Amino acid sequence: MPTSVGPNTYGEENLVFGYDLGDASNSYRGEPTTNFAYLHNGRKDSSYTSYMPESGTGQIAALHPGAIQVYNQNGSDISYYLNTGINIENSGVNWYDTNHAYWVYDEVLKKPVVQMIDRNGVWQAKYMGIGLNWTDMGLTAGDQYTISWLQWSSDGVKRAHAGLYWYDTTAGYSSFWDGLSDTGNTTPQTWTRVSQTFTLSSGRSLDQSLTWYMYGMYYSRATLRIADVQLEKKSHKTQFSFANTRSATQGLQDLTGNSTIDLTNVSFDSNAQVDFDGSNDYASLGNPTILRDLTSGTIETVYYRDASTGTYQMIFTDAGSDLEITYSGNVLQFYIGNSGLNYTHAVTGQWFHVAGTWDASSKKIYLNGVEVASGTNTGIDTGNRDRYVGGRGTSFPFNGKIPMVKVYTRTLTASEVKSNFNAIKGRFNI
Repeated sequence: MPTSVGPNTYGEENLVFGYDLGDASNSYRGEPTTNFAYLHNGRKDSSYTSYMPESGTGQIAALHPGAIQVYNQNGSDISYYLNTGINIENSGVNWYDTNHAYWVYDEVLKKPVVQMIDRNGVWQAKYMGIGLNWTDMGLTAGDQYTISWLQWSSDGVKRAHAGLYWYDTTAGYSSFWDGLSDTGNTTPQTWTRVSQTFTLSSGRSLDQSLTWYMYGMYYSRATLRIADVQLEKKSHKTQFSFANTRSATQGLQDLTGNSTIDLTNVSFDSNAQVDFDGSNDYASLGNPTILRDLTSGTIETVYYRDASTGTYQMIFTDAGSDLEITYSGNVLQFYIGNSGLNYTHAVTGQWFHVAGTWDASSKKIYLNGVEVASGTNTGIDTGNRDRYVGGRGTSFPFNGKIPMVKVYTRTLTASEVKSNFNAIKGRFNI
């Protein structure tokens, strides 16, 4: 019986290399980034202790049901959000008689989240002392940064109002100088990742310590929950990183563990997806020995070509065409052992599924599950060379998206290739 790893059915038991950008659990962890707020996320523990600071004072315990003690991944206690500085004069209620942000266990996410209950419009925000200033983050006036978080609300119009707060010596007072977010859920009681991108105001001091506040907007009296907060020096949000840094070799994982995929020279779109720019992009796989001396097998990929530019556009390649899927102008080419098979295919601006199969005597190209070219095989993959996706180093760059590549040590049959195509065509609207 076939084994399923990812969206496909056939060949997976013989997989020797593969990635799938749609597989967040096993393959695509996300665009490399630094999460400057990583220590403000609660770690998962086997159990949690009931806990509420100042629980013996006023209505604190009654107003914060289900409160638990939470630690970050460094072992620091991050449970305390009580603002004891508020008073009747500035809020209309004593600090110990109103609602504050606090940690609870969420049964859907199976981990600690911050809850804020708005009963009367008088309650306090989730806040975080980032422990950094703009210079620490590598930002200067005009640079962009993005705040993102998971959000749940009991009412769809209830949402967090997030922003960075700091004292500016030029102005002489503290404020949200770059503004506040106003990003809401479209569906109540559904966890949704939301974000807001800001531009660092010009003329501001760069050495002032930053605090992140998340208020609940008073559009309704409702409950708001927050998780997986992220602050990054990006013009768009990326996938959440629990660690401080997600490196170029941690963003995309080989499903087999045989190769290390390096995204240092890859571009990303505004959805934090890999997007080869047709200029000098490529992903490096190193020189995995598992991809040498393949006497039979299958290479399978899904791609979207934005334009037909340059002499060649490499989808999967090495330095010697021992195992390669590429375009030469408008000709789709499959190479095995430096022996090529061609199929004229000028279409751009659409998604396609391609499989190249080979054995000791023949090789074939399948496009969208249909055999379009075949020939005699006169070679095998003997290349002791580095492998690449999206270009041969900076040469012959691909212009578009390549969300999936897989290499098997088995020659898939025509019906198996067709089945694999049918398994993924709906995902790409092919």
